[in-house]
Amino acid sequence: MRGATSRHGGIEVRFVDADGRDVAVGQAGELLVRGPNVMQGYFNDPDATAAAIDADGWLRTGDISAGKVQKFLLRK
Repeated sequence: MRGATSRHGGIEVRFVDADGRDVAVGQAGELLVRGPNVMQGYFNDPDATAAAIDADGWLRTGDISAGKVQKFLLRK
């Protein structure tokens, strides 16, 4: 099964590998989030913003999990 993106209350979550590719459900990957209540960037720091948020608006949390995305975000 391929990776999954899920939306909960307007927030999207997904897990990716070090190259930003979705990982299969149950495999370890970095948690990415985006949505209307996720920060849009660092004040007056475009370099830090670019490092934390990709061009599609996904915030790289730095959290690694081997969870699955369903109605709720579950972690192993």
